Amino acid sequence: MIIRIDKSKLLSLLRFPRIPVPKVSGGVDLPQLMFRLVKTFRPNILVHKISMFYDDFIGNLNNQLYSKIVVSGTSPSYTVQNSVMTVTNNTGASSEEYLVIAPPRIPVLALRLKVVSHTATLGSNWGNAMVVLAKDAGNRYLFLYDTSLRRFAFYRAVAGSGTEVWTYTIDLTPPYQLIMLLVGKVFMFFYEKNGVITYLGSYKETAVDLLDPAVLQSYRVGFGQLLSNGVSITYDEFEYYIPPGLGLRDPTLVVAKDGAPVIFNNKVFLTFTSAGLDVDSSYTTLWSLDLRTYEMRLEAVIVTRDPSNGKLYTDHAGQIVYDEDAEEYIYLISGWGRQAYKGGACRMVAGRTKIDLLNERILILDARELSLPLDTANNQFDPWLYYDSNAGKWRLAYASPFGVVAVAENTDPTSATGWSLVSSLSVSGGEATKMVVVNGKRYILFGCNDVASRMCFADYPTLANRGSINVDKTPHTTTQATSPPHPMIIPIPYGA
Repeated sequence: MIIRIDKSKLLSLLRFPRIPVPKVSGGVDLPQLMFRLVKTFRPNILVHKISMFYDDFIGNLNNQLYSKIVVSGTSPSYTVQNSVMTVTNNTGASSEEYLVIAPPRIPVLALRLKVVSHTATLGSNWGNAMVVLAKDAGNRYLFLYDTSLRRFAFYRAVAGSGTEVWTYTIDLTPPYQLIMLLVGKVFMFFYEKNGVITYLGSYKETAVDLLDPAVLQSYRVGFGQLLSNGVSITYDEFEYYIPPGLGLRDPTLVVAKDGAPVIFNNKVFLTFTSAGLDVDSSYTTLWSLDLRTYEMRLEAVIVTRDPSNGKLYTDHAGQIVYDEDAEEYIYLISGWGRQAYKGGACRMVAGRTKIDLLNERILILDARELSLPLDTANNQFDPWLYYDSNAGKWRLAYASPFGVVAVAENTDPTSATGWSLVSSLSVSGGEATKMVVVNGKRYILFGCNDVASRMCFADYPTLANRGSINVDKTPHTTTQATSPPHPMIIPIPYGA
């Protein structure tokens, strides 16, 4: 969506009335902070859902809204009754078939299938339900439960050659749900039984480049079954959605160029890293936080596109800044997704857009790598961007590498070159850089490992007068040297 309203109206919508700077005690020191717990969050961004299978579903099958991929045997029969769908194989031989609908736009997705019942006998014959990412019979990924072998399996076929590359043995009877996530090139497998979701395992694709949009979008998502003759299986629901991640880290406030929070409908917005199993399986999401109810909602998923090769990367640990003068958004993201698949060190990536990032659901943003000061063979990450009107330049706080906090400046924050160093500070565990204003004075916040709270601050822009942040409850107490907390302070209106 392109912003088409005039500047004064836009500022009124996004930023005013401006939130006052909190009046706190302690002079230039940061006050003791108190945590507020968020209440709820929307669990996913729905892309496609077949819920409580409806009578016209069969008509849509015949009208090819859903395409069939027949792998073996003859197509079984489909019936819908009492809002569930039953697939029955009375063809005289086994039958394997998938129903697929939509090509994924980005390499971040989840598929969920609710299995109500089947007539197969464990250890004897097939009543195998599966969620699929498939191009055709010779190119497909299947997460399934095999009733004959009493195990979960992930089946991978490329160019006609297929095999099970992962298995997990367990006796399982319906009802249950199959859940498969894909992030980047990492498949993750779960099942739900009696309201409990269990993680089973994962598989990383190394041969097929699912980061290439042309390759990814040649596949389609769906579900299906392998049935022995005389066996039927009943489904209740199938969903294709964008998941919130296995956990959240790297909270970073969406701000205007002067650091004031962007506020819309009494909500602030934050980017998070939606964590997976590791760097390879994490990605960026955008969330809203209601200042009255403390309710968080998943608003969008963000992937970056590398202009040099057109590939989509699940970069994460980033920030969004609204530049009201240019009427556009600037985004800087740590290039962890690129580092995972291209190798080498993590580099910051950046870009700008007039798309209204706060009102979209799936965001594909062009971003190129920046050449920042202290660029070595180590990583650079965790950006916080601010326009310093006194200096007449954009200033960027970041970690470079782990254990060093730095400030650099440039006239163009998305320029690959032209950055100069303002200051740097070596600190044990230094990362997670942020900025905040307290009593009219700007500070840089960062994680650290050598104080009790493991959260620190220093003067902006010199990084002098380092101190520690006192909190009523330390959020992270481990002494693991590679994982300090990521502080994020949000100024809110009085009485909120």
